[in-house]
Amino acid sequence: MGTEDRVAQVEPVASTEDNAVFLLWHSHDLGNGETDDKLIGVYTSETEANAARIRKLQFEGFRGFPEGFLIEKYELNHDYWSEGYFTT
Repeated sequence: MGTEDRVAQVEPVASTEDNAVFLLWHSHDLGNGETDDKLIGVYTSETEANAARIRKLQFEGFRGFPEGFLIEKYELNHDYWSEGYFTT
C-alpha cells in the first residue's frame, strides 16, 4: 500500500465555521497504555490541516504511522474543560 493510499483512509472532519480552528495531532502507540502525542499545528480550515498532514508524511516517524493523524475542530471562545481536577 503506497503513501497516497494510506492518506486517503483518513476521514475528513465536518464543515468549517468562521469561529473555529482545526488542530492537527499525531499520536503513536508506545505500548503499555502510553502514547506519544504531538500537536502538529493549528489551522484556519480543514483544508489547511489536511495539507499540513500531507506535508508531514514525508518525514521519518510520520511516514511509518500515517494512521496516527487526527484533525479536531475547536470553536473559539468555548471552554472545553468544564470541571476541576485532582491528583493522586
